[in-house]
Amino acid sequence: MSQLILASKSNYKRELLNQLNVPFLNIAPSFIEEEHKSEKTGIDLSEFLAYQKAQSILDVHRNSVIIACDQTIYLEKQRFDKPHTKEKAIAQLKQLQGKTHHLTSTYCILNKDNQILKSISATLKMRALTNDEIIRYIEIDKPFDCAGSYKLESLGISLFDSINTEDFTTITGLPLISISKDLRTLGFKIP
Repeated sequence: MSQLILASKSNYKRELLNQLNVPFLNIAPSFIEEEHKSEKTGIDLSEFLAYQKAQSILDVHRNSVIIACDQTIYLEKQRFDKPHTKEKAIAQLKQLQGKTHHLTSTYCILNKDNQILKSISATLKMRALTNDEIIRYIEIDKPFDCAGSYKLESLGISLFDSINTEDFTTITGLPLISISKDLRTLGFKIP
């Protein structure tokens, strides 16, 4: 069985992949995505970034199976990245509150013989929020490393009226239903 490698520095993705009970290494990709985010938009962007992250690991670990993922969040044509600061998180939630936005997680499973590239989407309707609710949420959850400034796996769930997706793990960043199916086709024993 080939070594499975998660091409990510995200704790969230590592915790999600652990749920499949398959041994894996966690290696941060050498591909610097920030340099390329202005080149494409939407699913084209997430597909490009997921593939490039996986390829950067496969270039070094030729006999492994690599999983990389990228997530994009859009409200109309505006992309929401990780805010990194309290001020940007507040601004993002003020824009998203009361509106419906779209999230797409694209993953790439890559080895020397196969390339699987899939995108799973979610439509999220955030409820109307007061400034006090936004600030209180940010102070509690500190979602500075989360695109859209919310953690659905934590208190962020309280910010929403509805969520529509075929796989809720898509929102956390790694669509496990689809990934587990693809890993089984490559010979990984899940469960």
